[in-house]
Amino acid sequence: MRVDEYNRILIGYEEVVPVVFKKGTYDIALHRQSIITTCRGGCGREVEIIYDECSPSYQTKIRAVLGDPREMLGLVKKGEPVLPLSELSDREFSICQARYTLVNSYRDYAAEHKARAKGTVNAKQEFVDLVNSGLLCDAAYAVTGDVSFKTLERWSKRLRDFGEEMNALVPERKRSNATSTTLSAAEQELLIKIIRNHYCQPVQPTLADSLRIVEAVFKSFHMPVPGEAKCRRFMRRWIEQNGALVEAARRGVKAMKDKFMPYVERDPESIRFLDVLVADGHVMNFQVEYTVPDKSGREVTRTGRPTMIAWQDMRTGAIMGFELMMTENTLCVASSFRLACMQAARMCGSTQSAVLPRMVYLDNGKAFKNKFFNETVNLKNSVGGLFEQLKAHGFEGVQYALPYNAQTKTIERSWRNFLEVEKQAVYYTGNCIDNKPAYLQRNETWHREALQNEISKKGMLTLPGAYAMIARWVEEYNAREGSGKYLAGSSPAGLAAQQLPDVDLRGRILPADTLNYMIMQRRTCTIKRNGVQVNGAWYYNAAEMALLPKNEIDVIVKYDMFNPDKVYVFRTDGTYWCEAGYFIGQKVHAMYKLGSESQQRAAKAAIGTVERIIHTASNMAKNLKNGGQVLDYRIGELDVAPAVRQLGTTPQVDDGLDDIRMY
Repeated sequence: MRVDEYNRILIGYEEVVPVVFKKGTYDIALHRQSIITTCRGGCGREVEIIYDECSPSYQTKIRAVLGDPREMLGLVKKGEPVLPLSELSDREFSICQARYTLVNSYRDYAAEHKARAKGTVNAKQEFVDLVNSGLLCDAAYAVTGDVSFKTLERWSKRLRDFGEEMNALVPERKRSNATSTTLSAAEQELLIKIIRNHYCQPVQPTLADSLRIVEAVFKSFHMPVPGEAKCRRFMRRWIEQNGALVEAARRGVKAMKDKFMPYVERDPESIRFLDVLVADGHVMNFQVEYTVPDKSGREVTRTGRPTMIAWQDMRTGAIMGFELMMTENTLCVASSFRLACMQAARMCGSTQSAVLPRMVYLDNGKAFKNKFFNETVNLKNSVGGLFEQLKAHGFEGVQYALPYNAQTKTIERSWRNFLEVEKQAVYYTGNCIDNKPAYLQRNETWHREALQNEISKKGMLTLPGAYAMIARWVEEYNAREGSGKYLAGSSPAGLAAQQLPDVDLRGRILPADTLNYMIMQRRTCTIKRNGVQVNGAWYYNAAEMALLPKNEIDVIVKYDMFNPDKVYVFRTDGTYWCEAGYFIGQKVHAMYKLGSESQQRAAKAAIGTVERIIHTASNMAKNLKNGGQVLDYRIGELDVAPAVRQLGTTPQVDDGLDDIRMY
């Protein structure tokens, strides 16, 4: 045993094998680089083990048998305690005290029972078995855990070496970077440069990749190359100590924020049921069958993954309402919000009302953050968006989540629970690439044939069928007991029912028809020959629009996204004007005689209607001196008169039309 010119402790091969390790154990450790030697040996070369570069577990074994090499070589003053008791933490002091108790009991038991056990060693082993079984020194065992004969012998020897002082048994603290390696300052600096310039790259090279260039870098600086194991330990330790910086350099600031940075923790007791509703969209992990019209107007069947917009109560975690459509859009968000408010009213015992939350917490996507919801009242818009209108009924405001900060939305956790119902679908697609079902894997012909057989028997899941399946699961989910700081053993529905009597709903209850009207879209249009155009469709009222000048009169149009058959037209001053129905003369077959019977009938009806309008207008022009003739019908709405005219009222855009129902 000696110290070389690099201040490394070297131990001869014969001192370690077979005294400390058996030959087989030594060879395995050498192969795994847990033991590092100066050379391979042979041809007269003497093999020496570099103690400082061995892994900590093997250093411990060497110290247990041979003693501490630093003390034996005079590098550390023997007999001097590492730390005084006054500097120990509570945990270190409890460990030290437990070890001290075990060692003294170990010695006393061996001295008292060595005759009965036929030897001191047998008595000591008997003591170890009793301690590990919990029959002796149970308080100390609760701190130290299982102990072995060798461990107690090492503690006993260390206590003797330090003059029976208890702080001799202080647990070793992790050494800092400066004292845990024999690398020089220049070598450490060069390794850190390799980490910064090679390992900390967005392409995310492995540590092994960075270690491969160590030799070339050191040689380029004309420096001796350190051992690979020593470099690996130093680099791994540096990466661990600077984990946040390394994560930001390799995976981005968001990854660093999610793994290392502190976060704000919400207090669930600070809010009540229906204080905050959280909304988010989720593309479901299964496919459904749906139909869409093609360019010729024919219905085409397609398959795709639907999108669900769900609203969850932040305090109870109850799913209040959801909507299922093929795309995430404003219609889907508005419909699901309406269902959530009406579900809240049903929980309060009303079926013809809607209960508003105090606030909503929304995703930052385009479907949530648009003028329909958030437009403010100004000179151009005297009404405002939906949330602006709801403020008159007790709604207090909207808060949007920060971009790419999903953990702030409590509903994000619930999407993992939705996997349970998604797997019930016939065509489940998996929630990630690694989780795809067998029939979506390559060369799985048998599984694909089994899937097709199941689809042929049961049929492909449709959008209404998926809605019904999810609705049943949501009802069961709301009744399911959960743990955590929000539920604490209760179910979402149970916690909501428990808090409902204490919730102040004054001013937040409004008729369902009023909410339906507020959800209508609002748009400014110009009257043209075919009426007003909304979302690519023409709406016409012959009695009101046929004789007006075209491309000159601007009107305000409100339309129901859930019922596109009619729109409501207002003058620019906000007073109600008329209803306009879906114009029958649009999207007619270009050559209807080549079309189907239904297309031919539709074309003939459109032509006949337009001719009647023209004929009536012509007669009015001829009889102009006699007062003319009034057009008393609307195209597409021949048998429906405006509800407001039946009631004899003239409501305003901003606060009237409560009597107009959604059809």
